[in-house]
Amino acid sequence: MLPSNLLQTALNHQVMLELKSGETYSGLLVKVDNFMNAQVRDAICVDAHTEKFCRVADVYIRGNSIKYLRLPEEVADMVKPEDAPVKGAAHMGKKGKGKKKGEAAGPQGRGRPAERSERPKEGRPAKKQKQG
Repeated sequence: MLPSNLLQTALNHQVMLELKSGETYSGLLVKVDNFMNAQVRDAICVDAHTEKFCRVADVYIRGNSIKYLRLPEEVADMVKPEDAPVKGAAHMGKKGKGKKKGEAAGPQGRGRPAERSERPKEGRPAKKQKQG
């Protein structure tokens, strides 16, 4: 269960949001997006410092300012399971060992390949072999 699915299921339910600033908003969750930005209607705001209550008709709360979110228990039971597999979940926990040093290039040894060492380089005359 992902938080975005949980929040989508919580639409049109009473929620309580506590912000990082300490304020709390309790009201009807009207809208939510993938960034957890939330719109709450008929909210009751409680200021953390003065502990004063105020009623707000409509409030928009930015997702990264939310510290705590309380939902009704019935919402958790209503969440649909994920149909699409999570990206990378098929091989989760299975790490490859990789290639050992020197095996990445294949079975060749070090140095220049044989067919290349017999060819003369461009612009240079071929080496003469000594006879004798």
